[in-house]
Amino acid sequence: DATTRTLQVLSVGVFSGFSAGMFGVGGGSITVPCLAFIGGSTPNYTYTDILTTSLLAMSLPAVIASYAQRNLIIWRLSAFLSVGSALGGMSTARFVETLPPA
Repeated sequence: DATTRTLQVLSVGVFSGFSAGMFGVGGGSITVPCLAFIGGSTPNYTYTDILTTSLLAMSLPAVIASYAQRNLIIWRLSAFLSVGSALGGMSTARFVETLPPA
């Protein structure tokens, strides 16, 4: 079930984030094994998919935190840009689904 899977992955993210904040561990030692366990029953997740997803999930907050610490982010502008990007991406995905196959 998609809702269950979403809640499982969200729980892994929260647990991993908490662990990273409290103990300095998270991505490699918690996220990857948990996602492998959750996705192990489906062929949708390969180990490479899980590992690269974990690396991306760790990289973005690190880059953002690095810039934020130096006060180089205009937060209000970033919020609007993020919402606009998400809406643009979703609407483009829906539009592409209506196109005939190539």
